Amino acid sequence: MTNSVQKYFFAFIILLGTMILAPRVYAIPMYDHTGWKVDVGGFVELDNIYDTTRSFTEVPNNGPVTQGLTVATAAQGGSINGDTPRFQQSARSSRLRVFAVAPDEDGWKSTGYFEMDFLGFEPTIPGAAPSAESEQNAYSSGTFRLRLAQVEVTKDDWKFSAGQMWNLYGWQPYYELSNITNDSVINLVDRTPELMVSRTFHLSDDFKIETAVAATKPDQRDSGIPNLNIGANFSWSGRKAGYLANAHKHADWVPTSIGITGQMNQFSTPNTDGNDADRTGYQGGAFSAAAIIPIITSDEKDFKGSLTLLGEFARGQGLANEYAGFNAGFGTASSAYATGTTAATQFNPNLDAGFGAWDNTGTFQLIMTQSWTAQLQYFLPFDHETVIDLEYGHLETTNAYNLYNTYVTANQTAATQANYDYNEFYAANIYYAVTHDVRIAAEYDRFLTHYIQTGNYPVDNRLQFSAFYEF
Repeated sequence: MTNSVQKYFFAFIILLGTMILAPRVYAIPMYDHTGWKVDVGGFVELDNIYDTTRSFTEVPNNGPVTQGLTVATAAQGGSINGDTPRFQQSARSSRLRVFAVAPDEDGWKSTGYFEMDFLGFEPTIPGAAPSAESEQNAYSSGTFRLRLAQVEVTKDDWKFSAGQMWNLYGWQPYYELSNITNDSVINLVDRTPELMVSRTFHLSDDFKIETAVAATKPDQRDSGIPNLNIGANFSWSGRKAGYLANAHKHADWVPTSIGITGQMNQFSTPNTDGNDADRTGYQGGAFSAAAIIPIITSDEKDFKGSLTLLGEFARGQGLANEYAGFNAGFGTASSAYATGTTAATQFNPNLDAGFGAWDNTGTFQLIMTQSWTAQLQYFLPFDHETVIDLEYGHLETTNAYNLYNTYVTANQTAATQANYDYNEFYAANIYYAVTHDVRIAAEYDRFLTHYIQTGNYPVDNRLQFSAFYEF
């Protein structure tokens, strides 16, 4: 080990020890003689979750609520998991982060950021079939998982970003709902490899516009081309209010803003003529608009009395990666379901579940989705920061019913006919800052799914209590 490597290794060990032993630490800095700065931090989170069904793990994402056997047969997708409750206790949502700032050079500023959590499943989710994972291992030995790894370089009003980062589509994560179910329900949520260039135009002291364009990891690598995203974000700081973006974070002032983005993505699937090289391309695309509107502002000494409205609308086709867990029940696309195929002409399109399906004419169709969310957040007039939220979200497929009639009835067995066309989400929560770094939160969630075949609307009611310590 060289002297340079030893220096940074021992500095890291000292820093880590300080982080663990210090009673109250936030944004721990480490400097070296050349002017570099490194902050190490994160938060510890403990979630206590009660669900009235066994539909979800700690993070529900956008998966369906399971139908119970009291309303659907096994052939219709019914399961005892829809009739029985579940309680989970987990610290896997805890995170670690590293933030580095390099010395300025000729007016260029550069930063690097890593963020990891323990929500990975290795080898698979407990209860899946087949599953080599036990509940004990899944909850007490969570798999370390990369969330973000990005670099930003800025000069004047230009910014260049690269790495695994929040998708430009939807101006993520600025317009996400703030809740303790990991913010992934109904929202546009996608951390992905991306290369982005943006420029900010300052039209006045209070009003600015940020424009951006990005090349993002393709939703299907075999399409041969990255996704293309473009966006504009309008921000007016003349009217601001307090906003708590996440339970584990500190509230901040947010300006009135409107974000608009568009996305183009390409897909390629094999035809059913027996020649895997004979493929057809399909163009996906999407549009989103979101806004943060301070309704009641307060003085900038504290956030008491602030009331903020947040909303988002998105519509497009081929958006499965933006809505984790939502596939309308169609599963992984396979040309085995196309009419007239035989074992010799069944191809794997290398396409994840939820992007599309073949109908009974052998035509591939992208799944079309649209979603909208709304949130009201209010800061109560207490000395310790106390915030309440009311939230709603709706996510639907606009062509799922037609695909069900042509694809499912002709090509799937009865045992797999559990297709659904929309999810709804309601939430009410309260956050309380015990100290500057310790927070607690309680939340009620109501998840609903509509199944096409049975017409059922199974519901999962969730009660969650979480505690956070930010360091």
